[in-house]
Amino acid sequence: MAKGEPGTPPSAQATLSDGVCIAPLEGVEKSQGVEVEVGLTKAVEISSSKSIWVPRPGKSARYVIRIKTNGSVSKTFWADLDKYPRKAVCLWFAPTFKNWALTSVESSGGKCGCALPTRE
Repeated sequence: MAKGEPGTPPSAQATLSDGVCIAPLEGVEKSQGVEVEVGLTKAVEISSSKSIWVPRPGKSARYVIRIKTNGSVSKTFWADLDKYPRKAVCLWFAPTFKNWALTSVESSGGKCGCALPTRE
């Protein structure tokens, strides 16, 4: 993958600090085909074992996040990175409530394991 593409390990993105860290999807088998689109980026399949870093899709602070299950959109909501301290958010599934949540990476309680890239 090229630097800055969705799913690129954070270590390969030294100049990017804004984006979405997608937490591992616990209790869901890979065959269920859960993907996330951030803005107009290509959908990335959610892992059941590791976090995935998706860099900020453009200069806009506000963009749409689409959750897809087996190719169909199952949830859509807006995210505004400028409302978070580092402009980096953690996207995770709350199985108790069967809903998706966005929090700052710092306050995610370890749900998101992305090492935040820094700006150079």
